[in-house]
Amino acid sequence: MAADDSGSKQVSVGKIVSPFGVKGWVKVLSYTQNPADLFTYKPWQIGRHGSKASQREVTVSQFRHHGKGYVALIAGCDDRDEAILLSGEEISVERNCLPDLGADEVYWADLKGFNVVNQQGVRLGVVDHLMDTAANDVLIVKADAESIDDQERLIPYVLDHVVKRVSLPDQLIEVDWDTDY
Repeated sequence: MAADDSGSKQVSVGKIVSPFGVKGWVKVLSYTQNPADLFTYKPWQIGRHGSKASQREVTVSQFRHHGKGYVALIAGCDDRDEAILLSGEEISVERNCLPDLGADEVYWADLKGFNVVNQQGVRLGVVDHLMDTAANDVLIVKADAESIDDQERLIPYVLDHVVKRVSLPDQLIEVDWDTDY
């Protein structure tokens, strides 16, 4: 899940992908570990990525599983033309709507902007975002002014093997990762 950096405790949990049919339904992409959980978090705020001004609260009237994903009907969205206007909108919820985590768990949103260093103390960059792959989650680490170089790195988020330590208070991730990778 992605975080909003504006100081609010909004967390991006999904995205409206495209219209579905002619009656206002939309295809929805869930960023949650269990995709159906997206519909348990209420209320949804939708808007363009990074724009607090465009966010508005919506209610999901209905949803259902369809193919490999989900489709939903947003209250007040009554036809395909209105559904087209929602395409690309990010879905976010207040952080306090999400379940509490266990001691060794973190939300992806919490890791955005964390400094990443290897075990030799070399700064590799900052976490830009994470992505889910078939094998494992991957940290996308972007270079910044304090990085060893200007490379973007894709680092597997494999606890204990690659990711050695995550410090929420220090906003730091220590990894077993060579600068040549």
